[in-house]
Amino acid sequence: MKLNFHTAFLNASGKEAYEMINGEKHVQMIDDVLCQGLFDGRFLRPSGKDDEDARLKLQAFELYQKIRSAGGEVEITTEEASMIKKMALLLSPGAYGQIYQLIEGGK
Repeated sequence: MKLNFHTAFLNASGKEAYEMINGEKHVQMIDDVLCQGLFDGRFLRPSGKDDEDARLKLQAFELYQKIRSAGGEVEITTEEASMIKKMALLLSPGAYGQIYQLIEGGK
């Protein structure tokens, strides 16, 4: 499926969400948050199986690179969509919901 994650998060008022970066106000973009979460991998739970854990970490890193380099529309697989939704569980309900709706086409 082709999705554009380079989209602004909306706040509780339905307006673009902002964040402060180096003292400057910037629109908070979904792809930036996804990339940070995929890069740090806090959503990954060790299974105790080195091969499996290494495979998941590498998949998260490769998905991070794919989204980061796209800067717009990116083709993702169903497995990658599942990984993104799993990572997004660490976010607020509002952020998770926006990511879920983007992936699921507004469902």
